Amino acid sequence: MSRRLATLLFTALLFSAATLAVPCPAQAQARPPVTTPTPHGIPAEACRFRISLRSKADGRPIAKAVIRFLEPASDQHFETDASGDALLENLRPMARVFEVRAAGYAVRIVPVSATQPGTTADLAIALDPGGQIRGTIRDAKGRPIADAGLSLRRSRSCMESRLGDLATDTQGRFFFDNVPLGETLEIWTTRQNQQQQKAVRLSLDQKSVTTEIAIDDRPDDGSIIVHVTGPNQQPLAGAQIINRGNNVQCRQTATTDAKGECRIDHVYGVGRSGRSYRLIARAKGFAPRGLDFKPGTTARPNRVDVELQTGHTLRGRVVLIGGKPAASTRILFDGGPTQWSTGGETRTDSQGRFSFDSLTGNSTFTIQAPAGYSALENLTLTLDRKAETIVTLDTAGVVKGRVVDGAGGKPVVPFWLRAADSPSRHDDEPRPSMDTWQQYGQLQMRPDGQFELNDLPPGAPLHVRIHAAGYFDQSLDRVVARSDGQFKPLEIRLRKIDPRYLRTVSGRLVSVQGKPVAGAELRLWTAEFEPANTTEPPFGWNSIRGGALEQAPQCRQFLVGVTGMDGEFTFREVQIAGYGQLVYWGKGIAPAREVIDLTGDRRPEIKLNLKSTAAARLVVEIDPKEFANAAIVLAIYESNSHTADQIINGDPTRLIFENLPAGQVYVGVMDKSFSIEVAPNSPILKSGETTTFRLKKP
Repeated sequence: MSRRLATLLFTALLFSAATLAVPCPAQAQARPPVTTPTPHGIPAEACRFRISLRSKADGRPIAKAVIRFLEPASDQHFETDASGDALLENLRPMARVFEVRAAGYAVRIVPVSATQPGTTADLAIALDPGGQIRGTIRDAKGRPIADAGLSLRRSRSCMESRLGDLATDTQGRFFFDNVPLGETLEIWTTRQNQQQQKAVRLSLDQKSVTTEIAIDDRPDDGSIIVHVTGPNQQPLAGAQIINRGNNVQCRQTATTDAKGECRIDHVYGVGRSGRSYRLIARAKGFAPRGLDFKPGTTARPNRVDVELQTGHTLRGRVVLIGGKPAASTRILFDGGPTQWSTGGETRTDSQGRFSFDSLTGNSTFTIQAPAGYSALENLTLTLDRKAETIVTLDTAGVVKGRVVDGAGGKPVVPFWLRAADSPSRHDDEPRPSMDTWQQYGQLQMRPDGQFELNDLPPGAPLHVRIHAAGYFDQSLDRVVARSDGQFKPLEIRLRKIDPRYLRTVSGRLVSVQGKPVAGAELRLWTAEFEPANTTEPPFGWNSIRGGALEQAPQCRQFLVGVTGMDGEFTFREVQIAGYGQLVYWGKGIAPAREVIDLTGDRRPEIKLNLKSTAAARLVVEIDPKEFANAAIVLAIYESNSHTADQIINGDPTRLIFENLPAGQVYVGVMDKSFSIEVAPNSPILKSGETTTFRLKKP
């Protein structure tokens, strides 16, 4: 692989990882909803859910489970009775996300599409066994840290990736309940501007684990004096200076005085090391500007000079097709007011009018739309016009249809529907803006098997995937949204899975010395046929580790597992496929792939005996002065970008990369502007050995 190719791969991996949504449907089933008379005193448009909760292991009912709504957020909650049932009534027919928690079981999150008014939807949910994580957070001197924020997450992105958020008590203690077993989880800790991540795992036979987390005291990051001028070098009074850290709570603001100056102490850094610093300057009538800086000390603050250019203007009016003004419509420029952006927003008045006077010359706009109309994203408009710019919102497109049994033609209820941007979308076609739960998957429960995706840009192509228990998944690579009157409803016919087409894949993973490898991560994925290159996206290591491969149209099944104490593993109900691969990685072993024969002529039981290879270790030495703008250092192999497992600051700074495969590895540096520089020489690693590499500029 050439140095230029490595650079391209770095760029593609970094940006694709942030945009791919990964499905992880909850294990929920439902019986067909039935229309029932609306109870007296309840609005006719109301709907109900009858929840039946069972143990996945033995089918027993689960009593005293708590059900609440994550979306729309509500303090209302429901509890299952002795039969494991709960009736959720007097609800508006709208899309919802349920959270289900019960003592001794793992939390479940189930997104459900809007049901029909006047119906009762019967939803059966099976819970896996769960465990608990306890621990304490301490500072560098061993003192407990109170009120530190924690978030428990899966190590892969999926619908249920975020499992709980809490804060430590006065003794620095924390407690997570309803934790999934048999997979790697991550505890993200936030204190002031510091962030720390720790991996933790409960084995399938483990109900509780205790862990300790240590956080260094936040250093005094220093002070700055900001001097703001306009294009004529005259000081600007009243300019707002914003310095943000790694989370929304870490935010410093100041306003310039008559001399155009302001001071900020204890500035916040960003990034994993917290040693990159950035501010945003805004002033009415001037284009906002973001600027990197270096702080000084409290006694000798560094001076940061910021020159703002005269802002560009835009006067506009948003109307619906037909000429009706779009009142109270949200208008964003340059991505809106996100944490580190220079963007902003406004809303239209009752006549659909809006104005900006502090834009950059290349600002882009997003116009959100009312229901039934299509939003506009990344829109370029002519600036500094005297005349008013008219923006017309078109009627939204839809994608709709019904899902039926391929043999009998009867509706299949329930089914999971997932939609995303089609991989075959052309550059001149609009890109759909999908709701998060539509990307991850929603449970569709209409008794007629119908579904509808609306508020889509007309002409936008979608990739649609249907999953129903007992059936093969059905994928439609390219479905183009049209207006309601022009779209021909789809009929998606599902094929039942014959038990003869299911396999059980099991085995044991051992080290090079023949000892069992416990706690290794496993991913089993299948495809219709063997890919031309299994090391490139969407089959690369980043897509597999993060779970993005599961959403790729080329992937038929994506199963997750962890080896047990004796290195054993089992995957059940693996569908026959033209190509299958078992991928594994873990502490002390090199990541590897094993091709599995899943063709129809194999026996139902497939046994594998896997022998791993000892991991290689890479130590990268870097001079902080030579790479003053470095934001992150990465190692790349087989289309996988690997961040450092440990950073030891010093001169030189040493970055340690663990659990790498033997062979050639490229090392690159990404700066704060996301520009990537790959080292001209690349180290060659050896199995079971540590290689030290001094990173120098080309």
